Amino acid sequence: MDSAMVLDENVFAIEGGELYGGNQYWFERDGGAECGATTAANIFAYFLKTRSGPGAEDVKGIELDTKAGYMNFMELVRKYIHWSRKEFGLQPPSFIKGSNELAGYLGLPVRSDAKADRFRIAEAPMGRQAAESMIADARGFIKSSIGMNAPLAFLNLSPLGFLSNRKIDSQIELWHWVTVIGLDDRSDLKVKILDNNRIYEADLTDWMRDGWNSGSFVRLRYGADAAVEILR
Repeated sequence: MDSAMVLDENVFAIEGGELYGGNQYWFERDGGAECGATTAANIFAYFLKTRSGPGAEDVKGIELDTKAGYMNFMELVRKYIHWSRKEFGLQPPSFIKGSNELAGYLGLPVRSDAKADRFRIAEAPMGRQAAESMIADARGFIKSSIGMNAPLAFLNLSPLGFLSNRKIDSQIELWHWVTVIGLDDRSDLKVKILDNNRIYEADLTDWMRDGWNSGSFVRLRYGADAAVEILR
């Protein structure tokens, strides 16, 4: 992304840059079902590493630069944010509730509001004008989070189970949470994604225009930003 709002990828580096962020398949006994917990861990790890105040090592003994340390942190996150049979996965309200509870445990000024900090993409065919309006709103929502130096979560509920186009060789699995860390200023909705140790680009524009897809973006706010209601 030559013209983009992108967070510093190096903040997510583990083992000196051999890996980036967490990997849901590190939860081996659960068959890798904890993409939501992994996404939340990435966002909280970013906050711990970039905000002023005590370092990550000073907060509950957390260590984030090695795979072993990151895995331990992910296990902690999973106590608050996790897959549920009742929800057939992890739904955004539970992601938000668990994130607020985790922030309380860690003593971090992180907050997410179930209404103001969720952008929902409903599965409903719509006209071109309505689709373009939704794309513009989603773009503004993403920009607001990146502009606050905060990654955000994206849940793909596409019935096709993937996002792709001819220019971008990438995909986001069905019923899958990923971390959004950037937005291309020159595109409608091309984003940079952190997903299971890898970073790639995905263009969500056609996905949103399709009308048969659904999902949500969820934003977590830190510090002074957490005290301000930001409505789309």
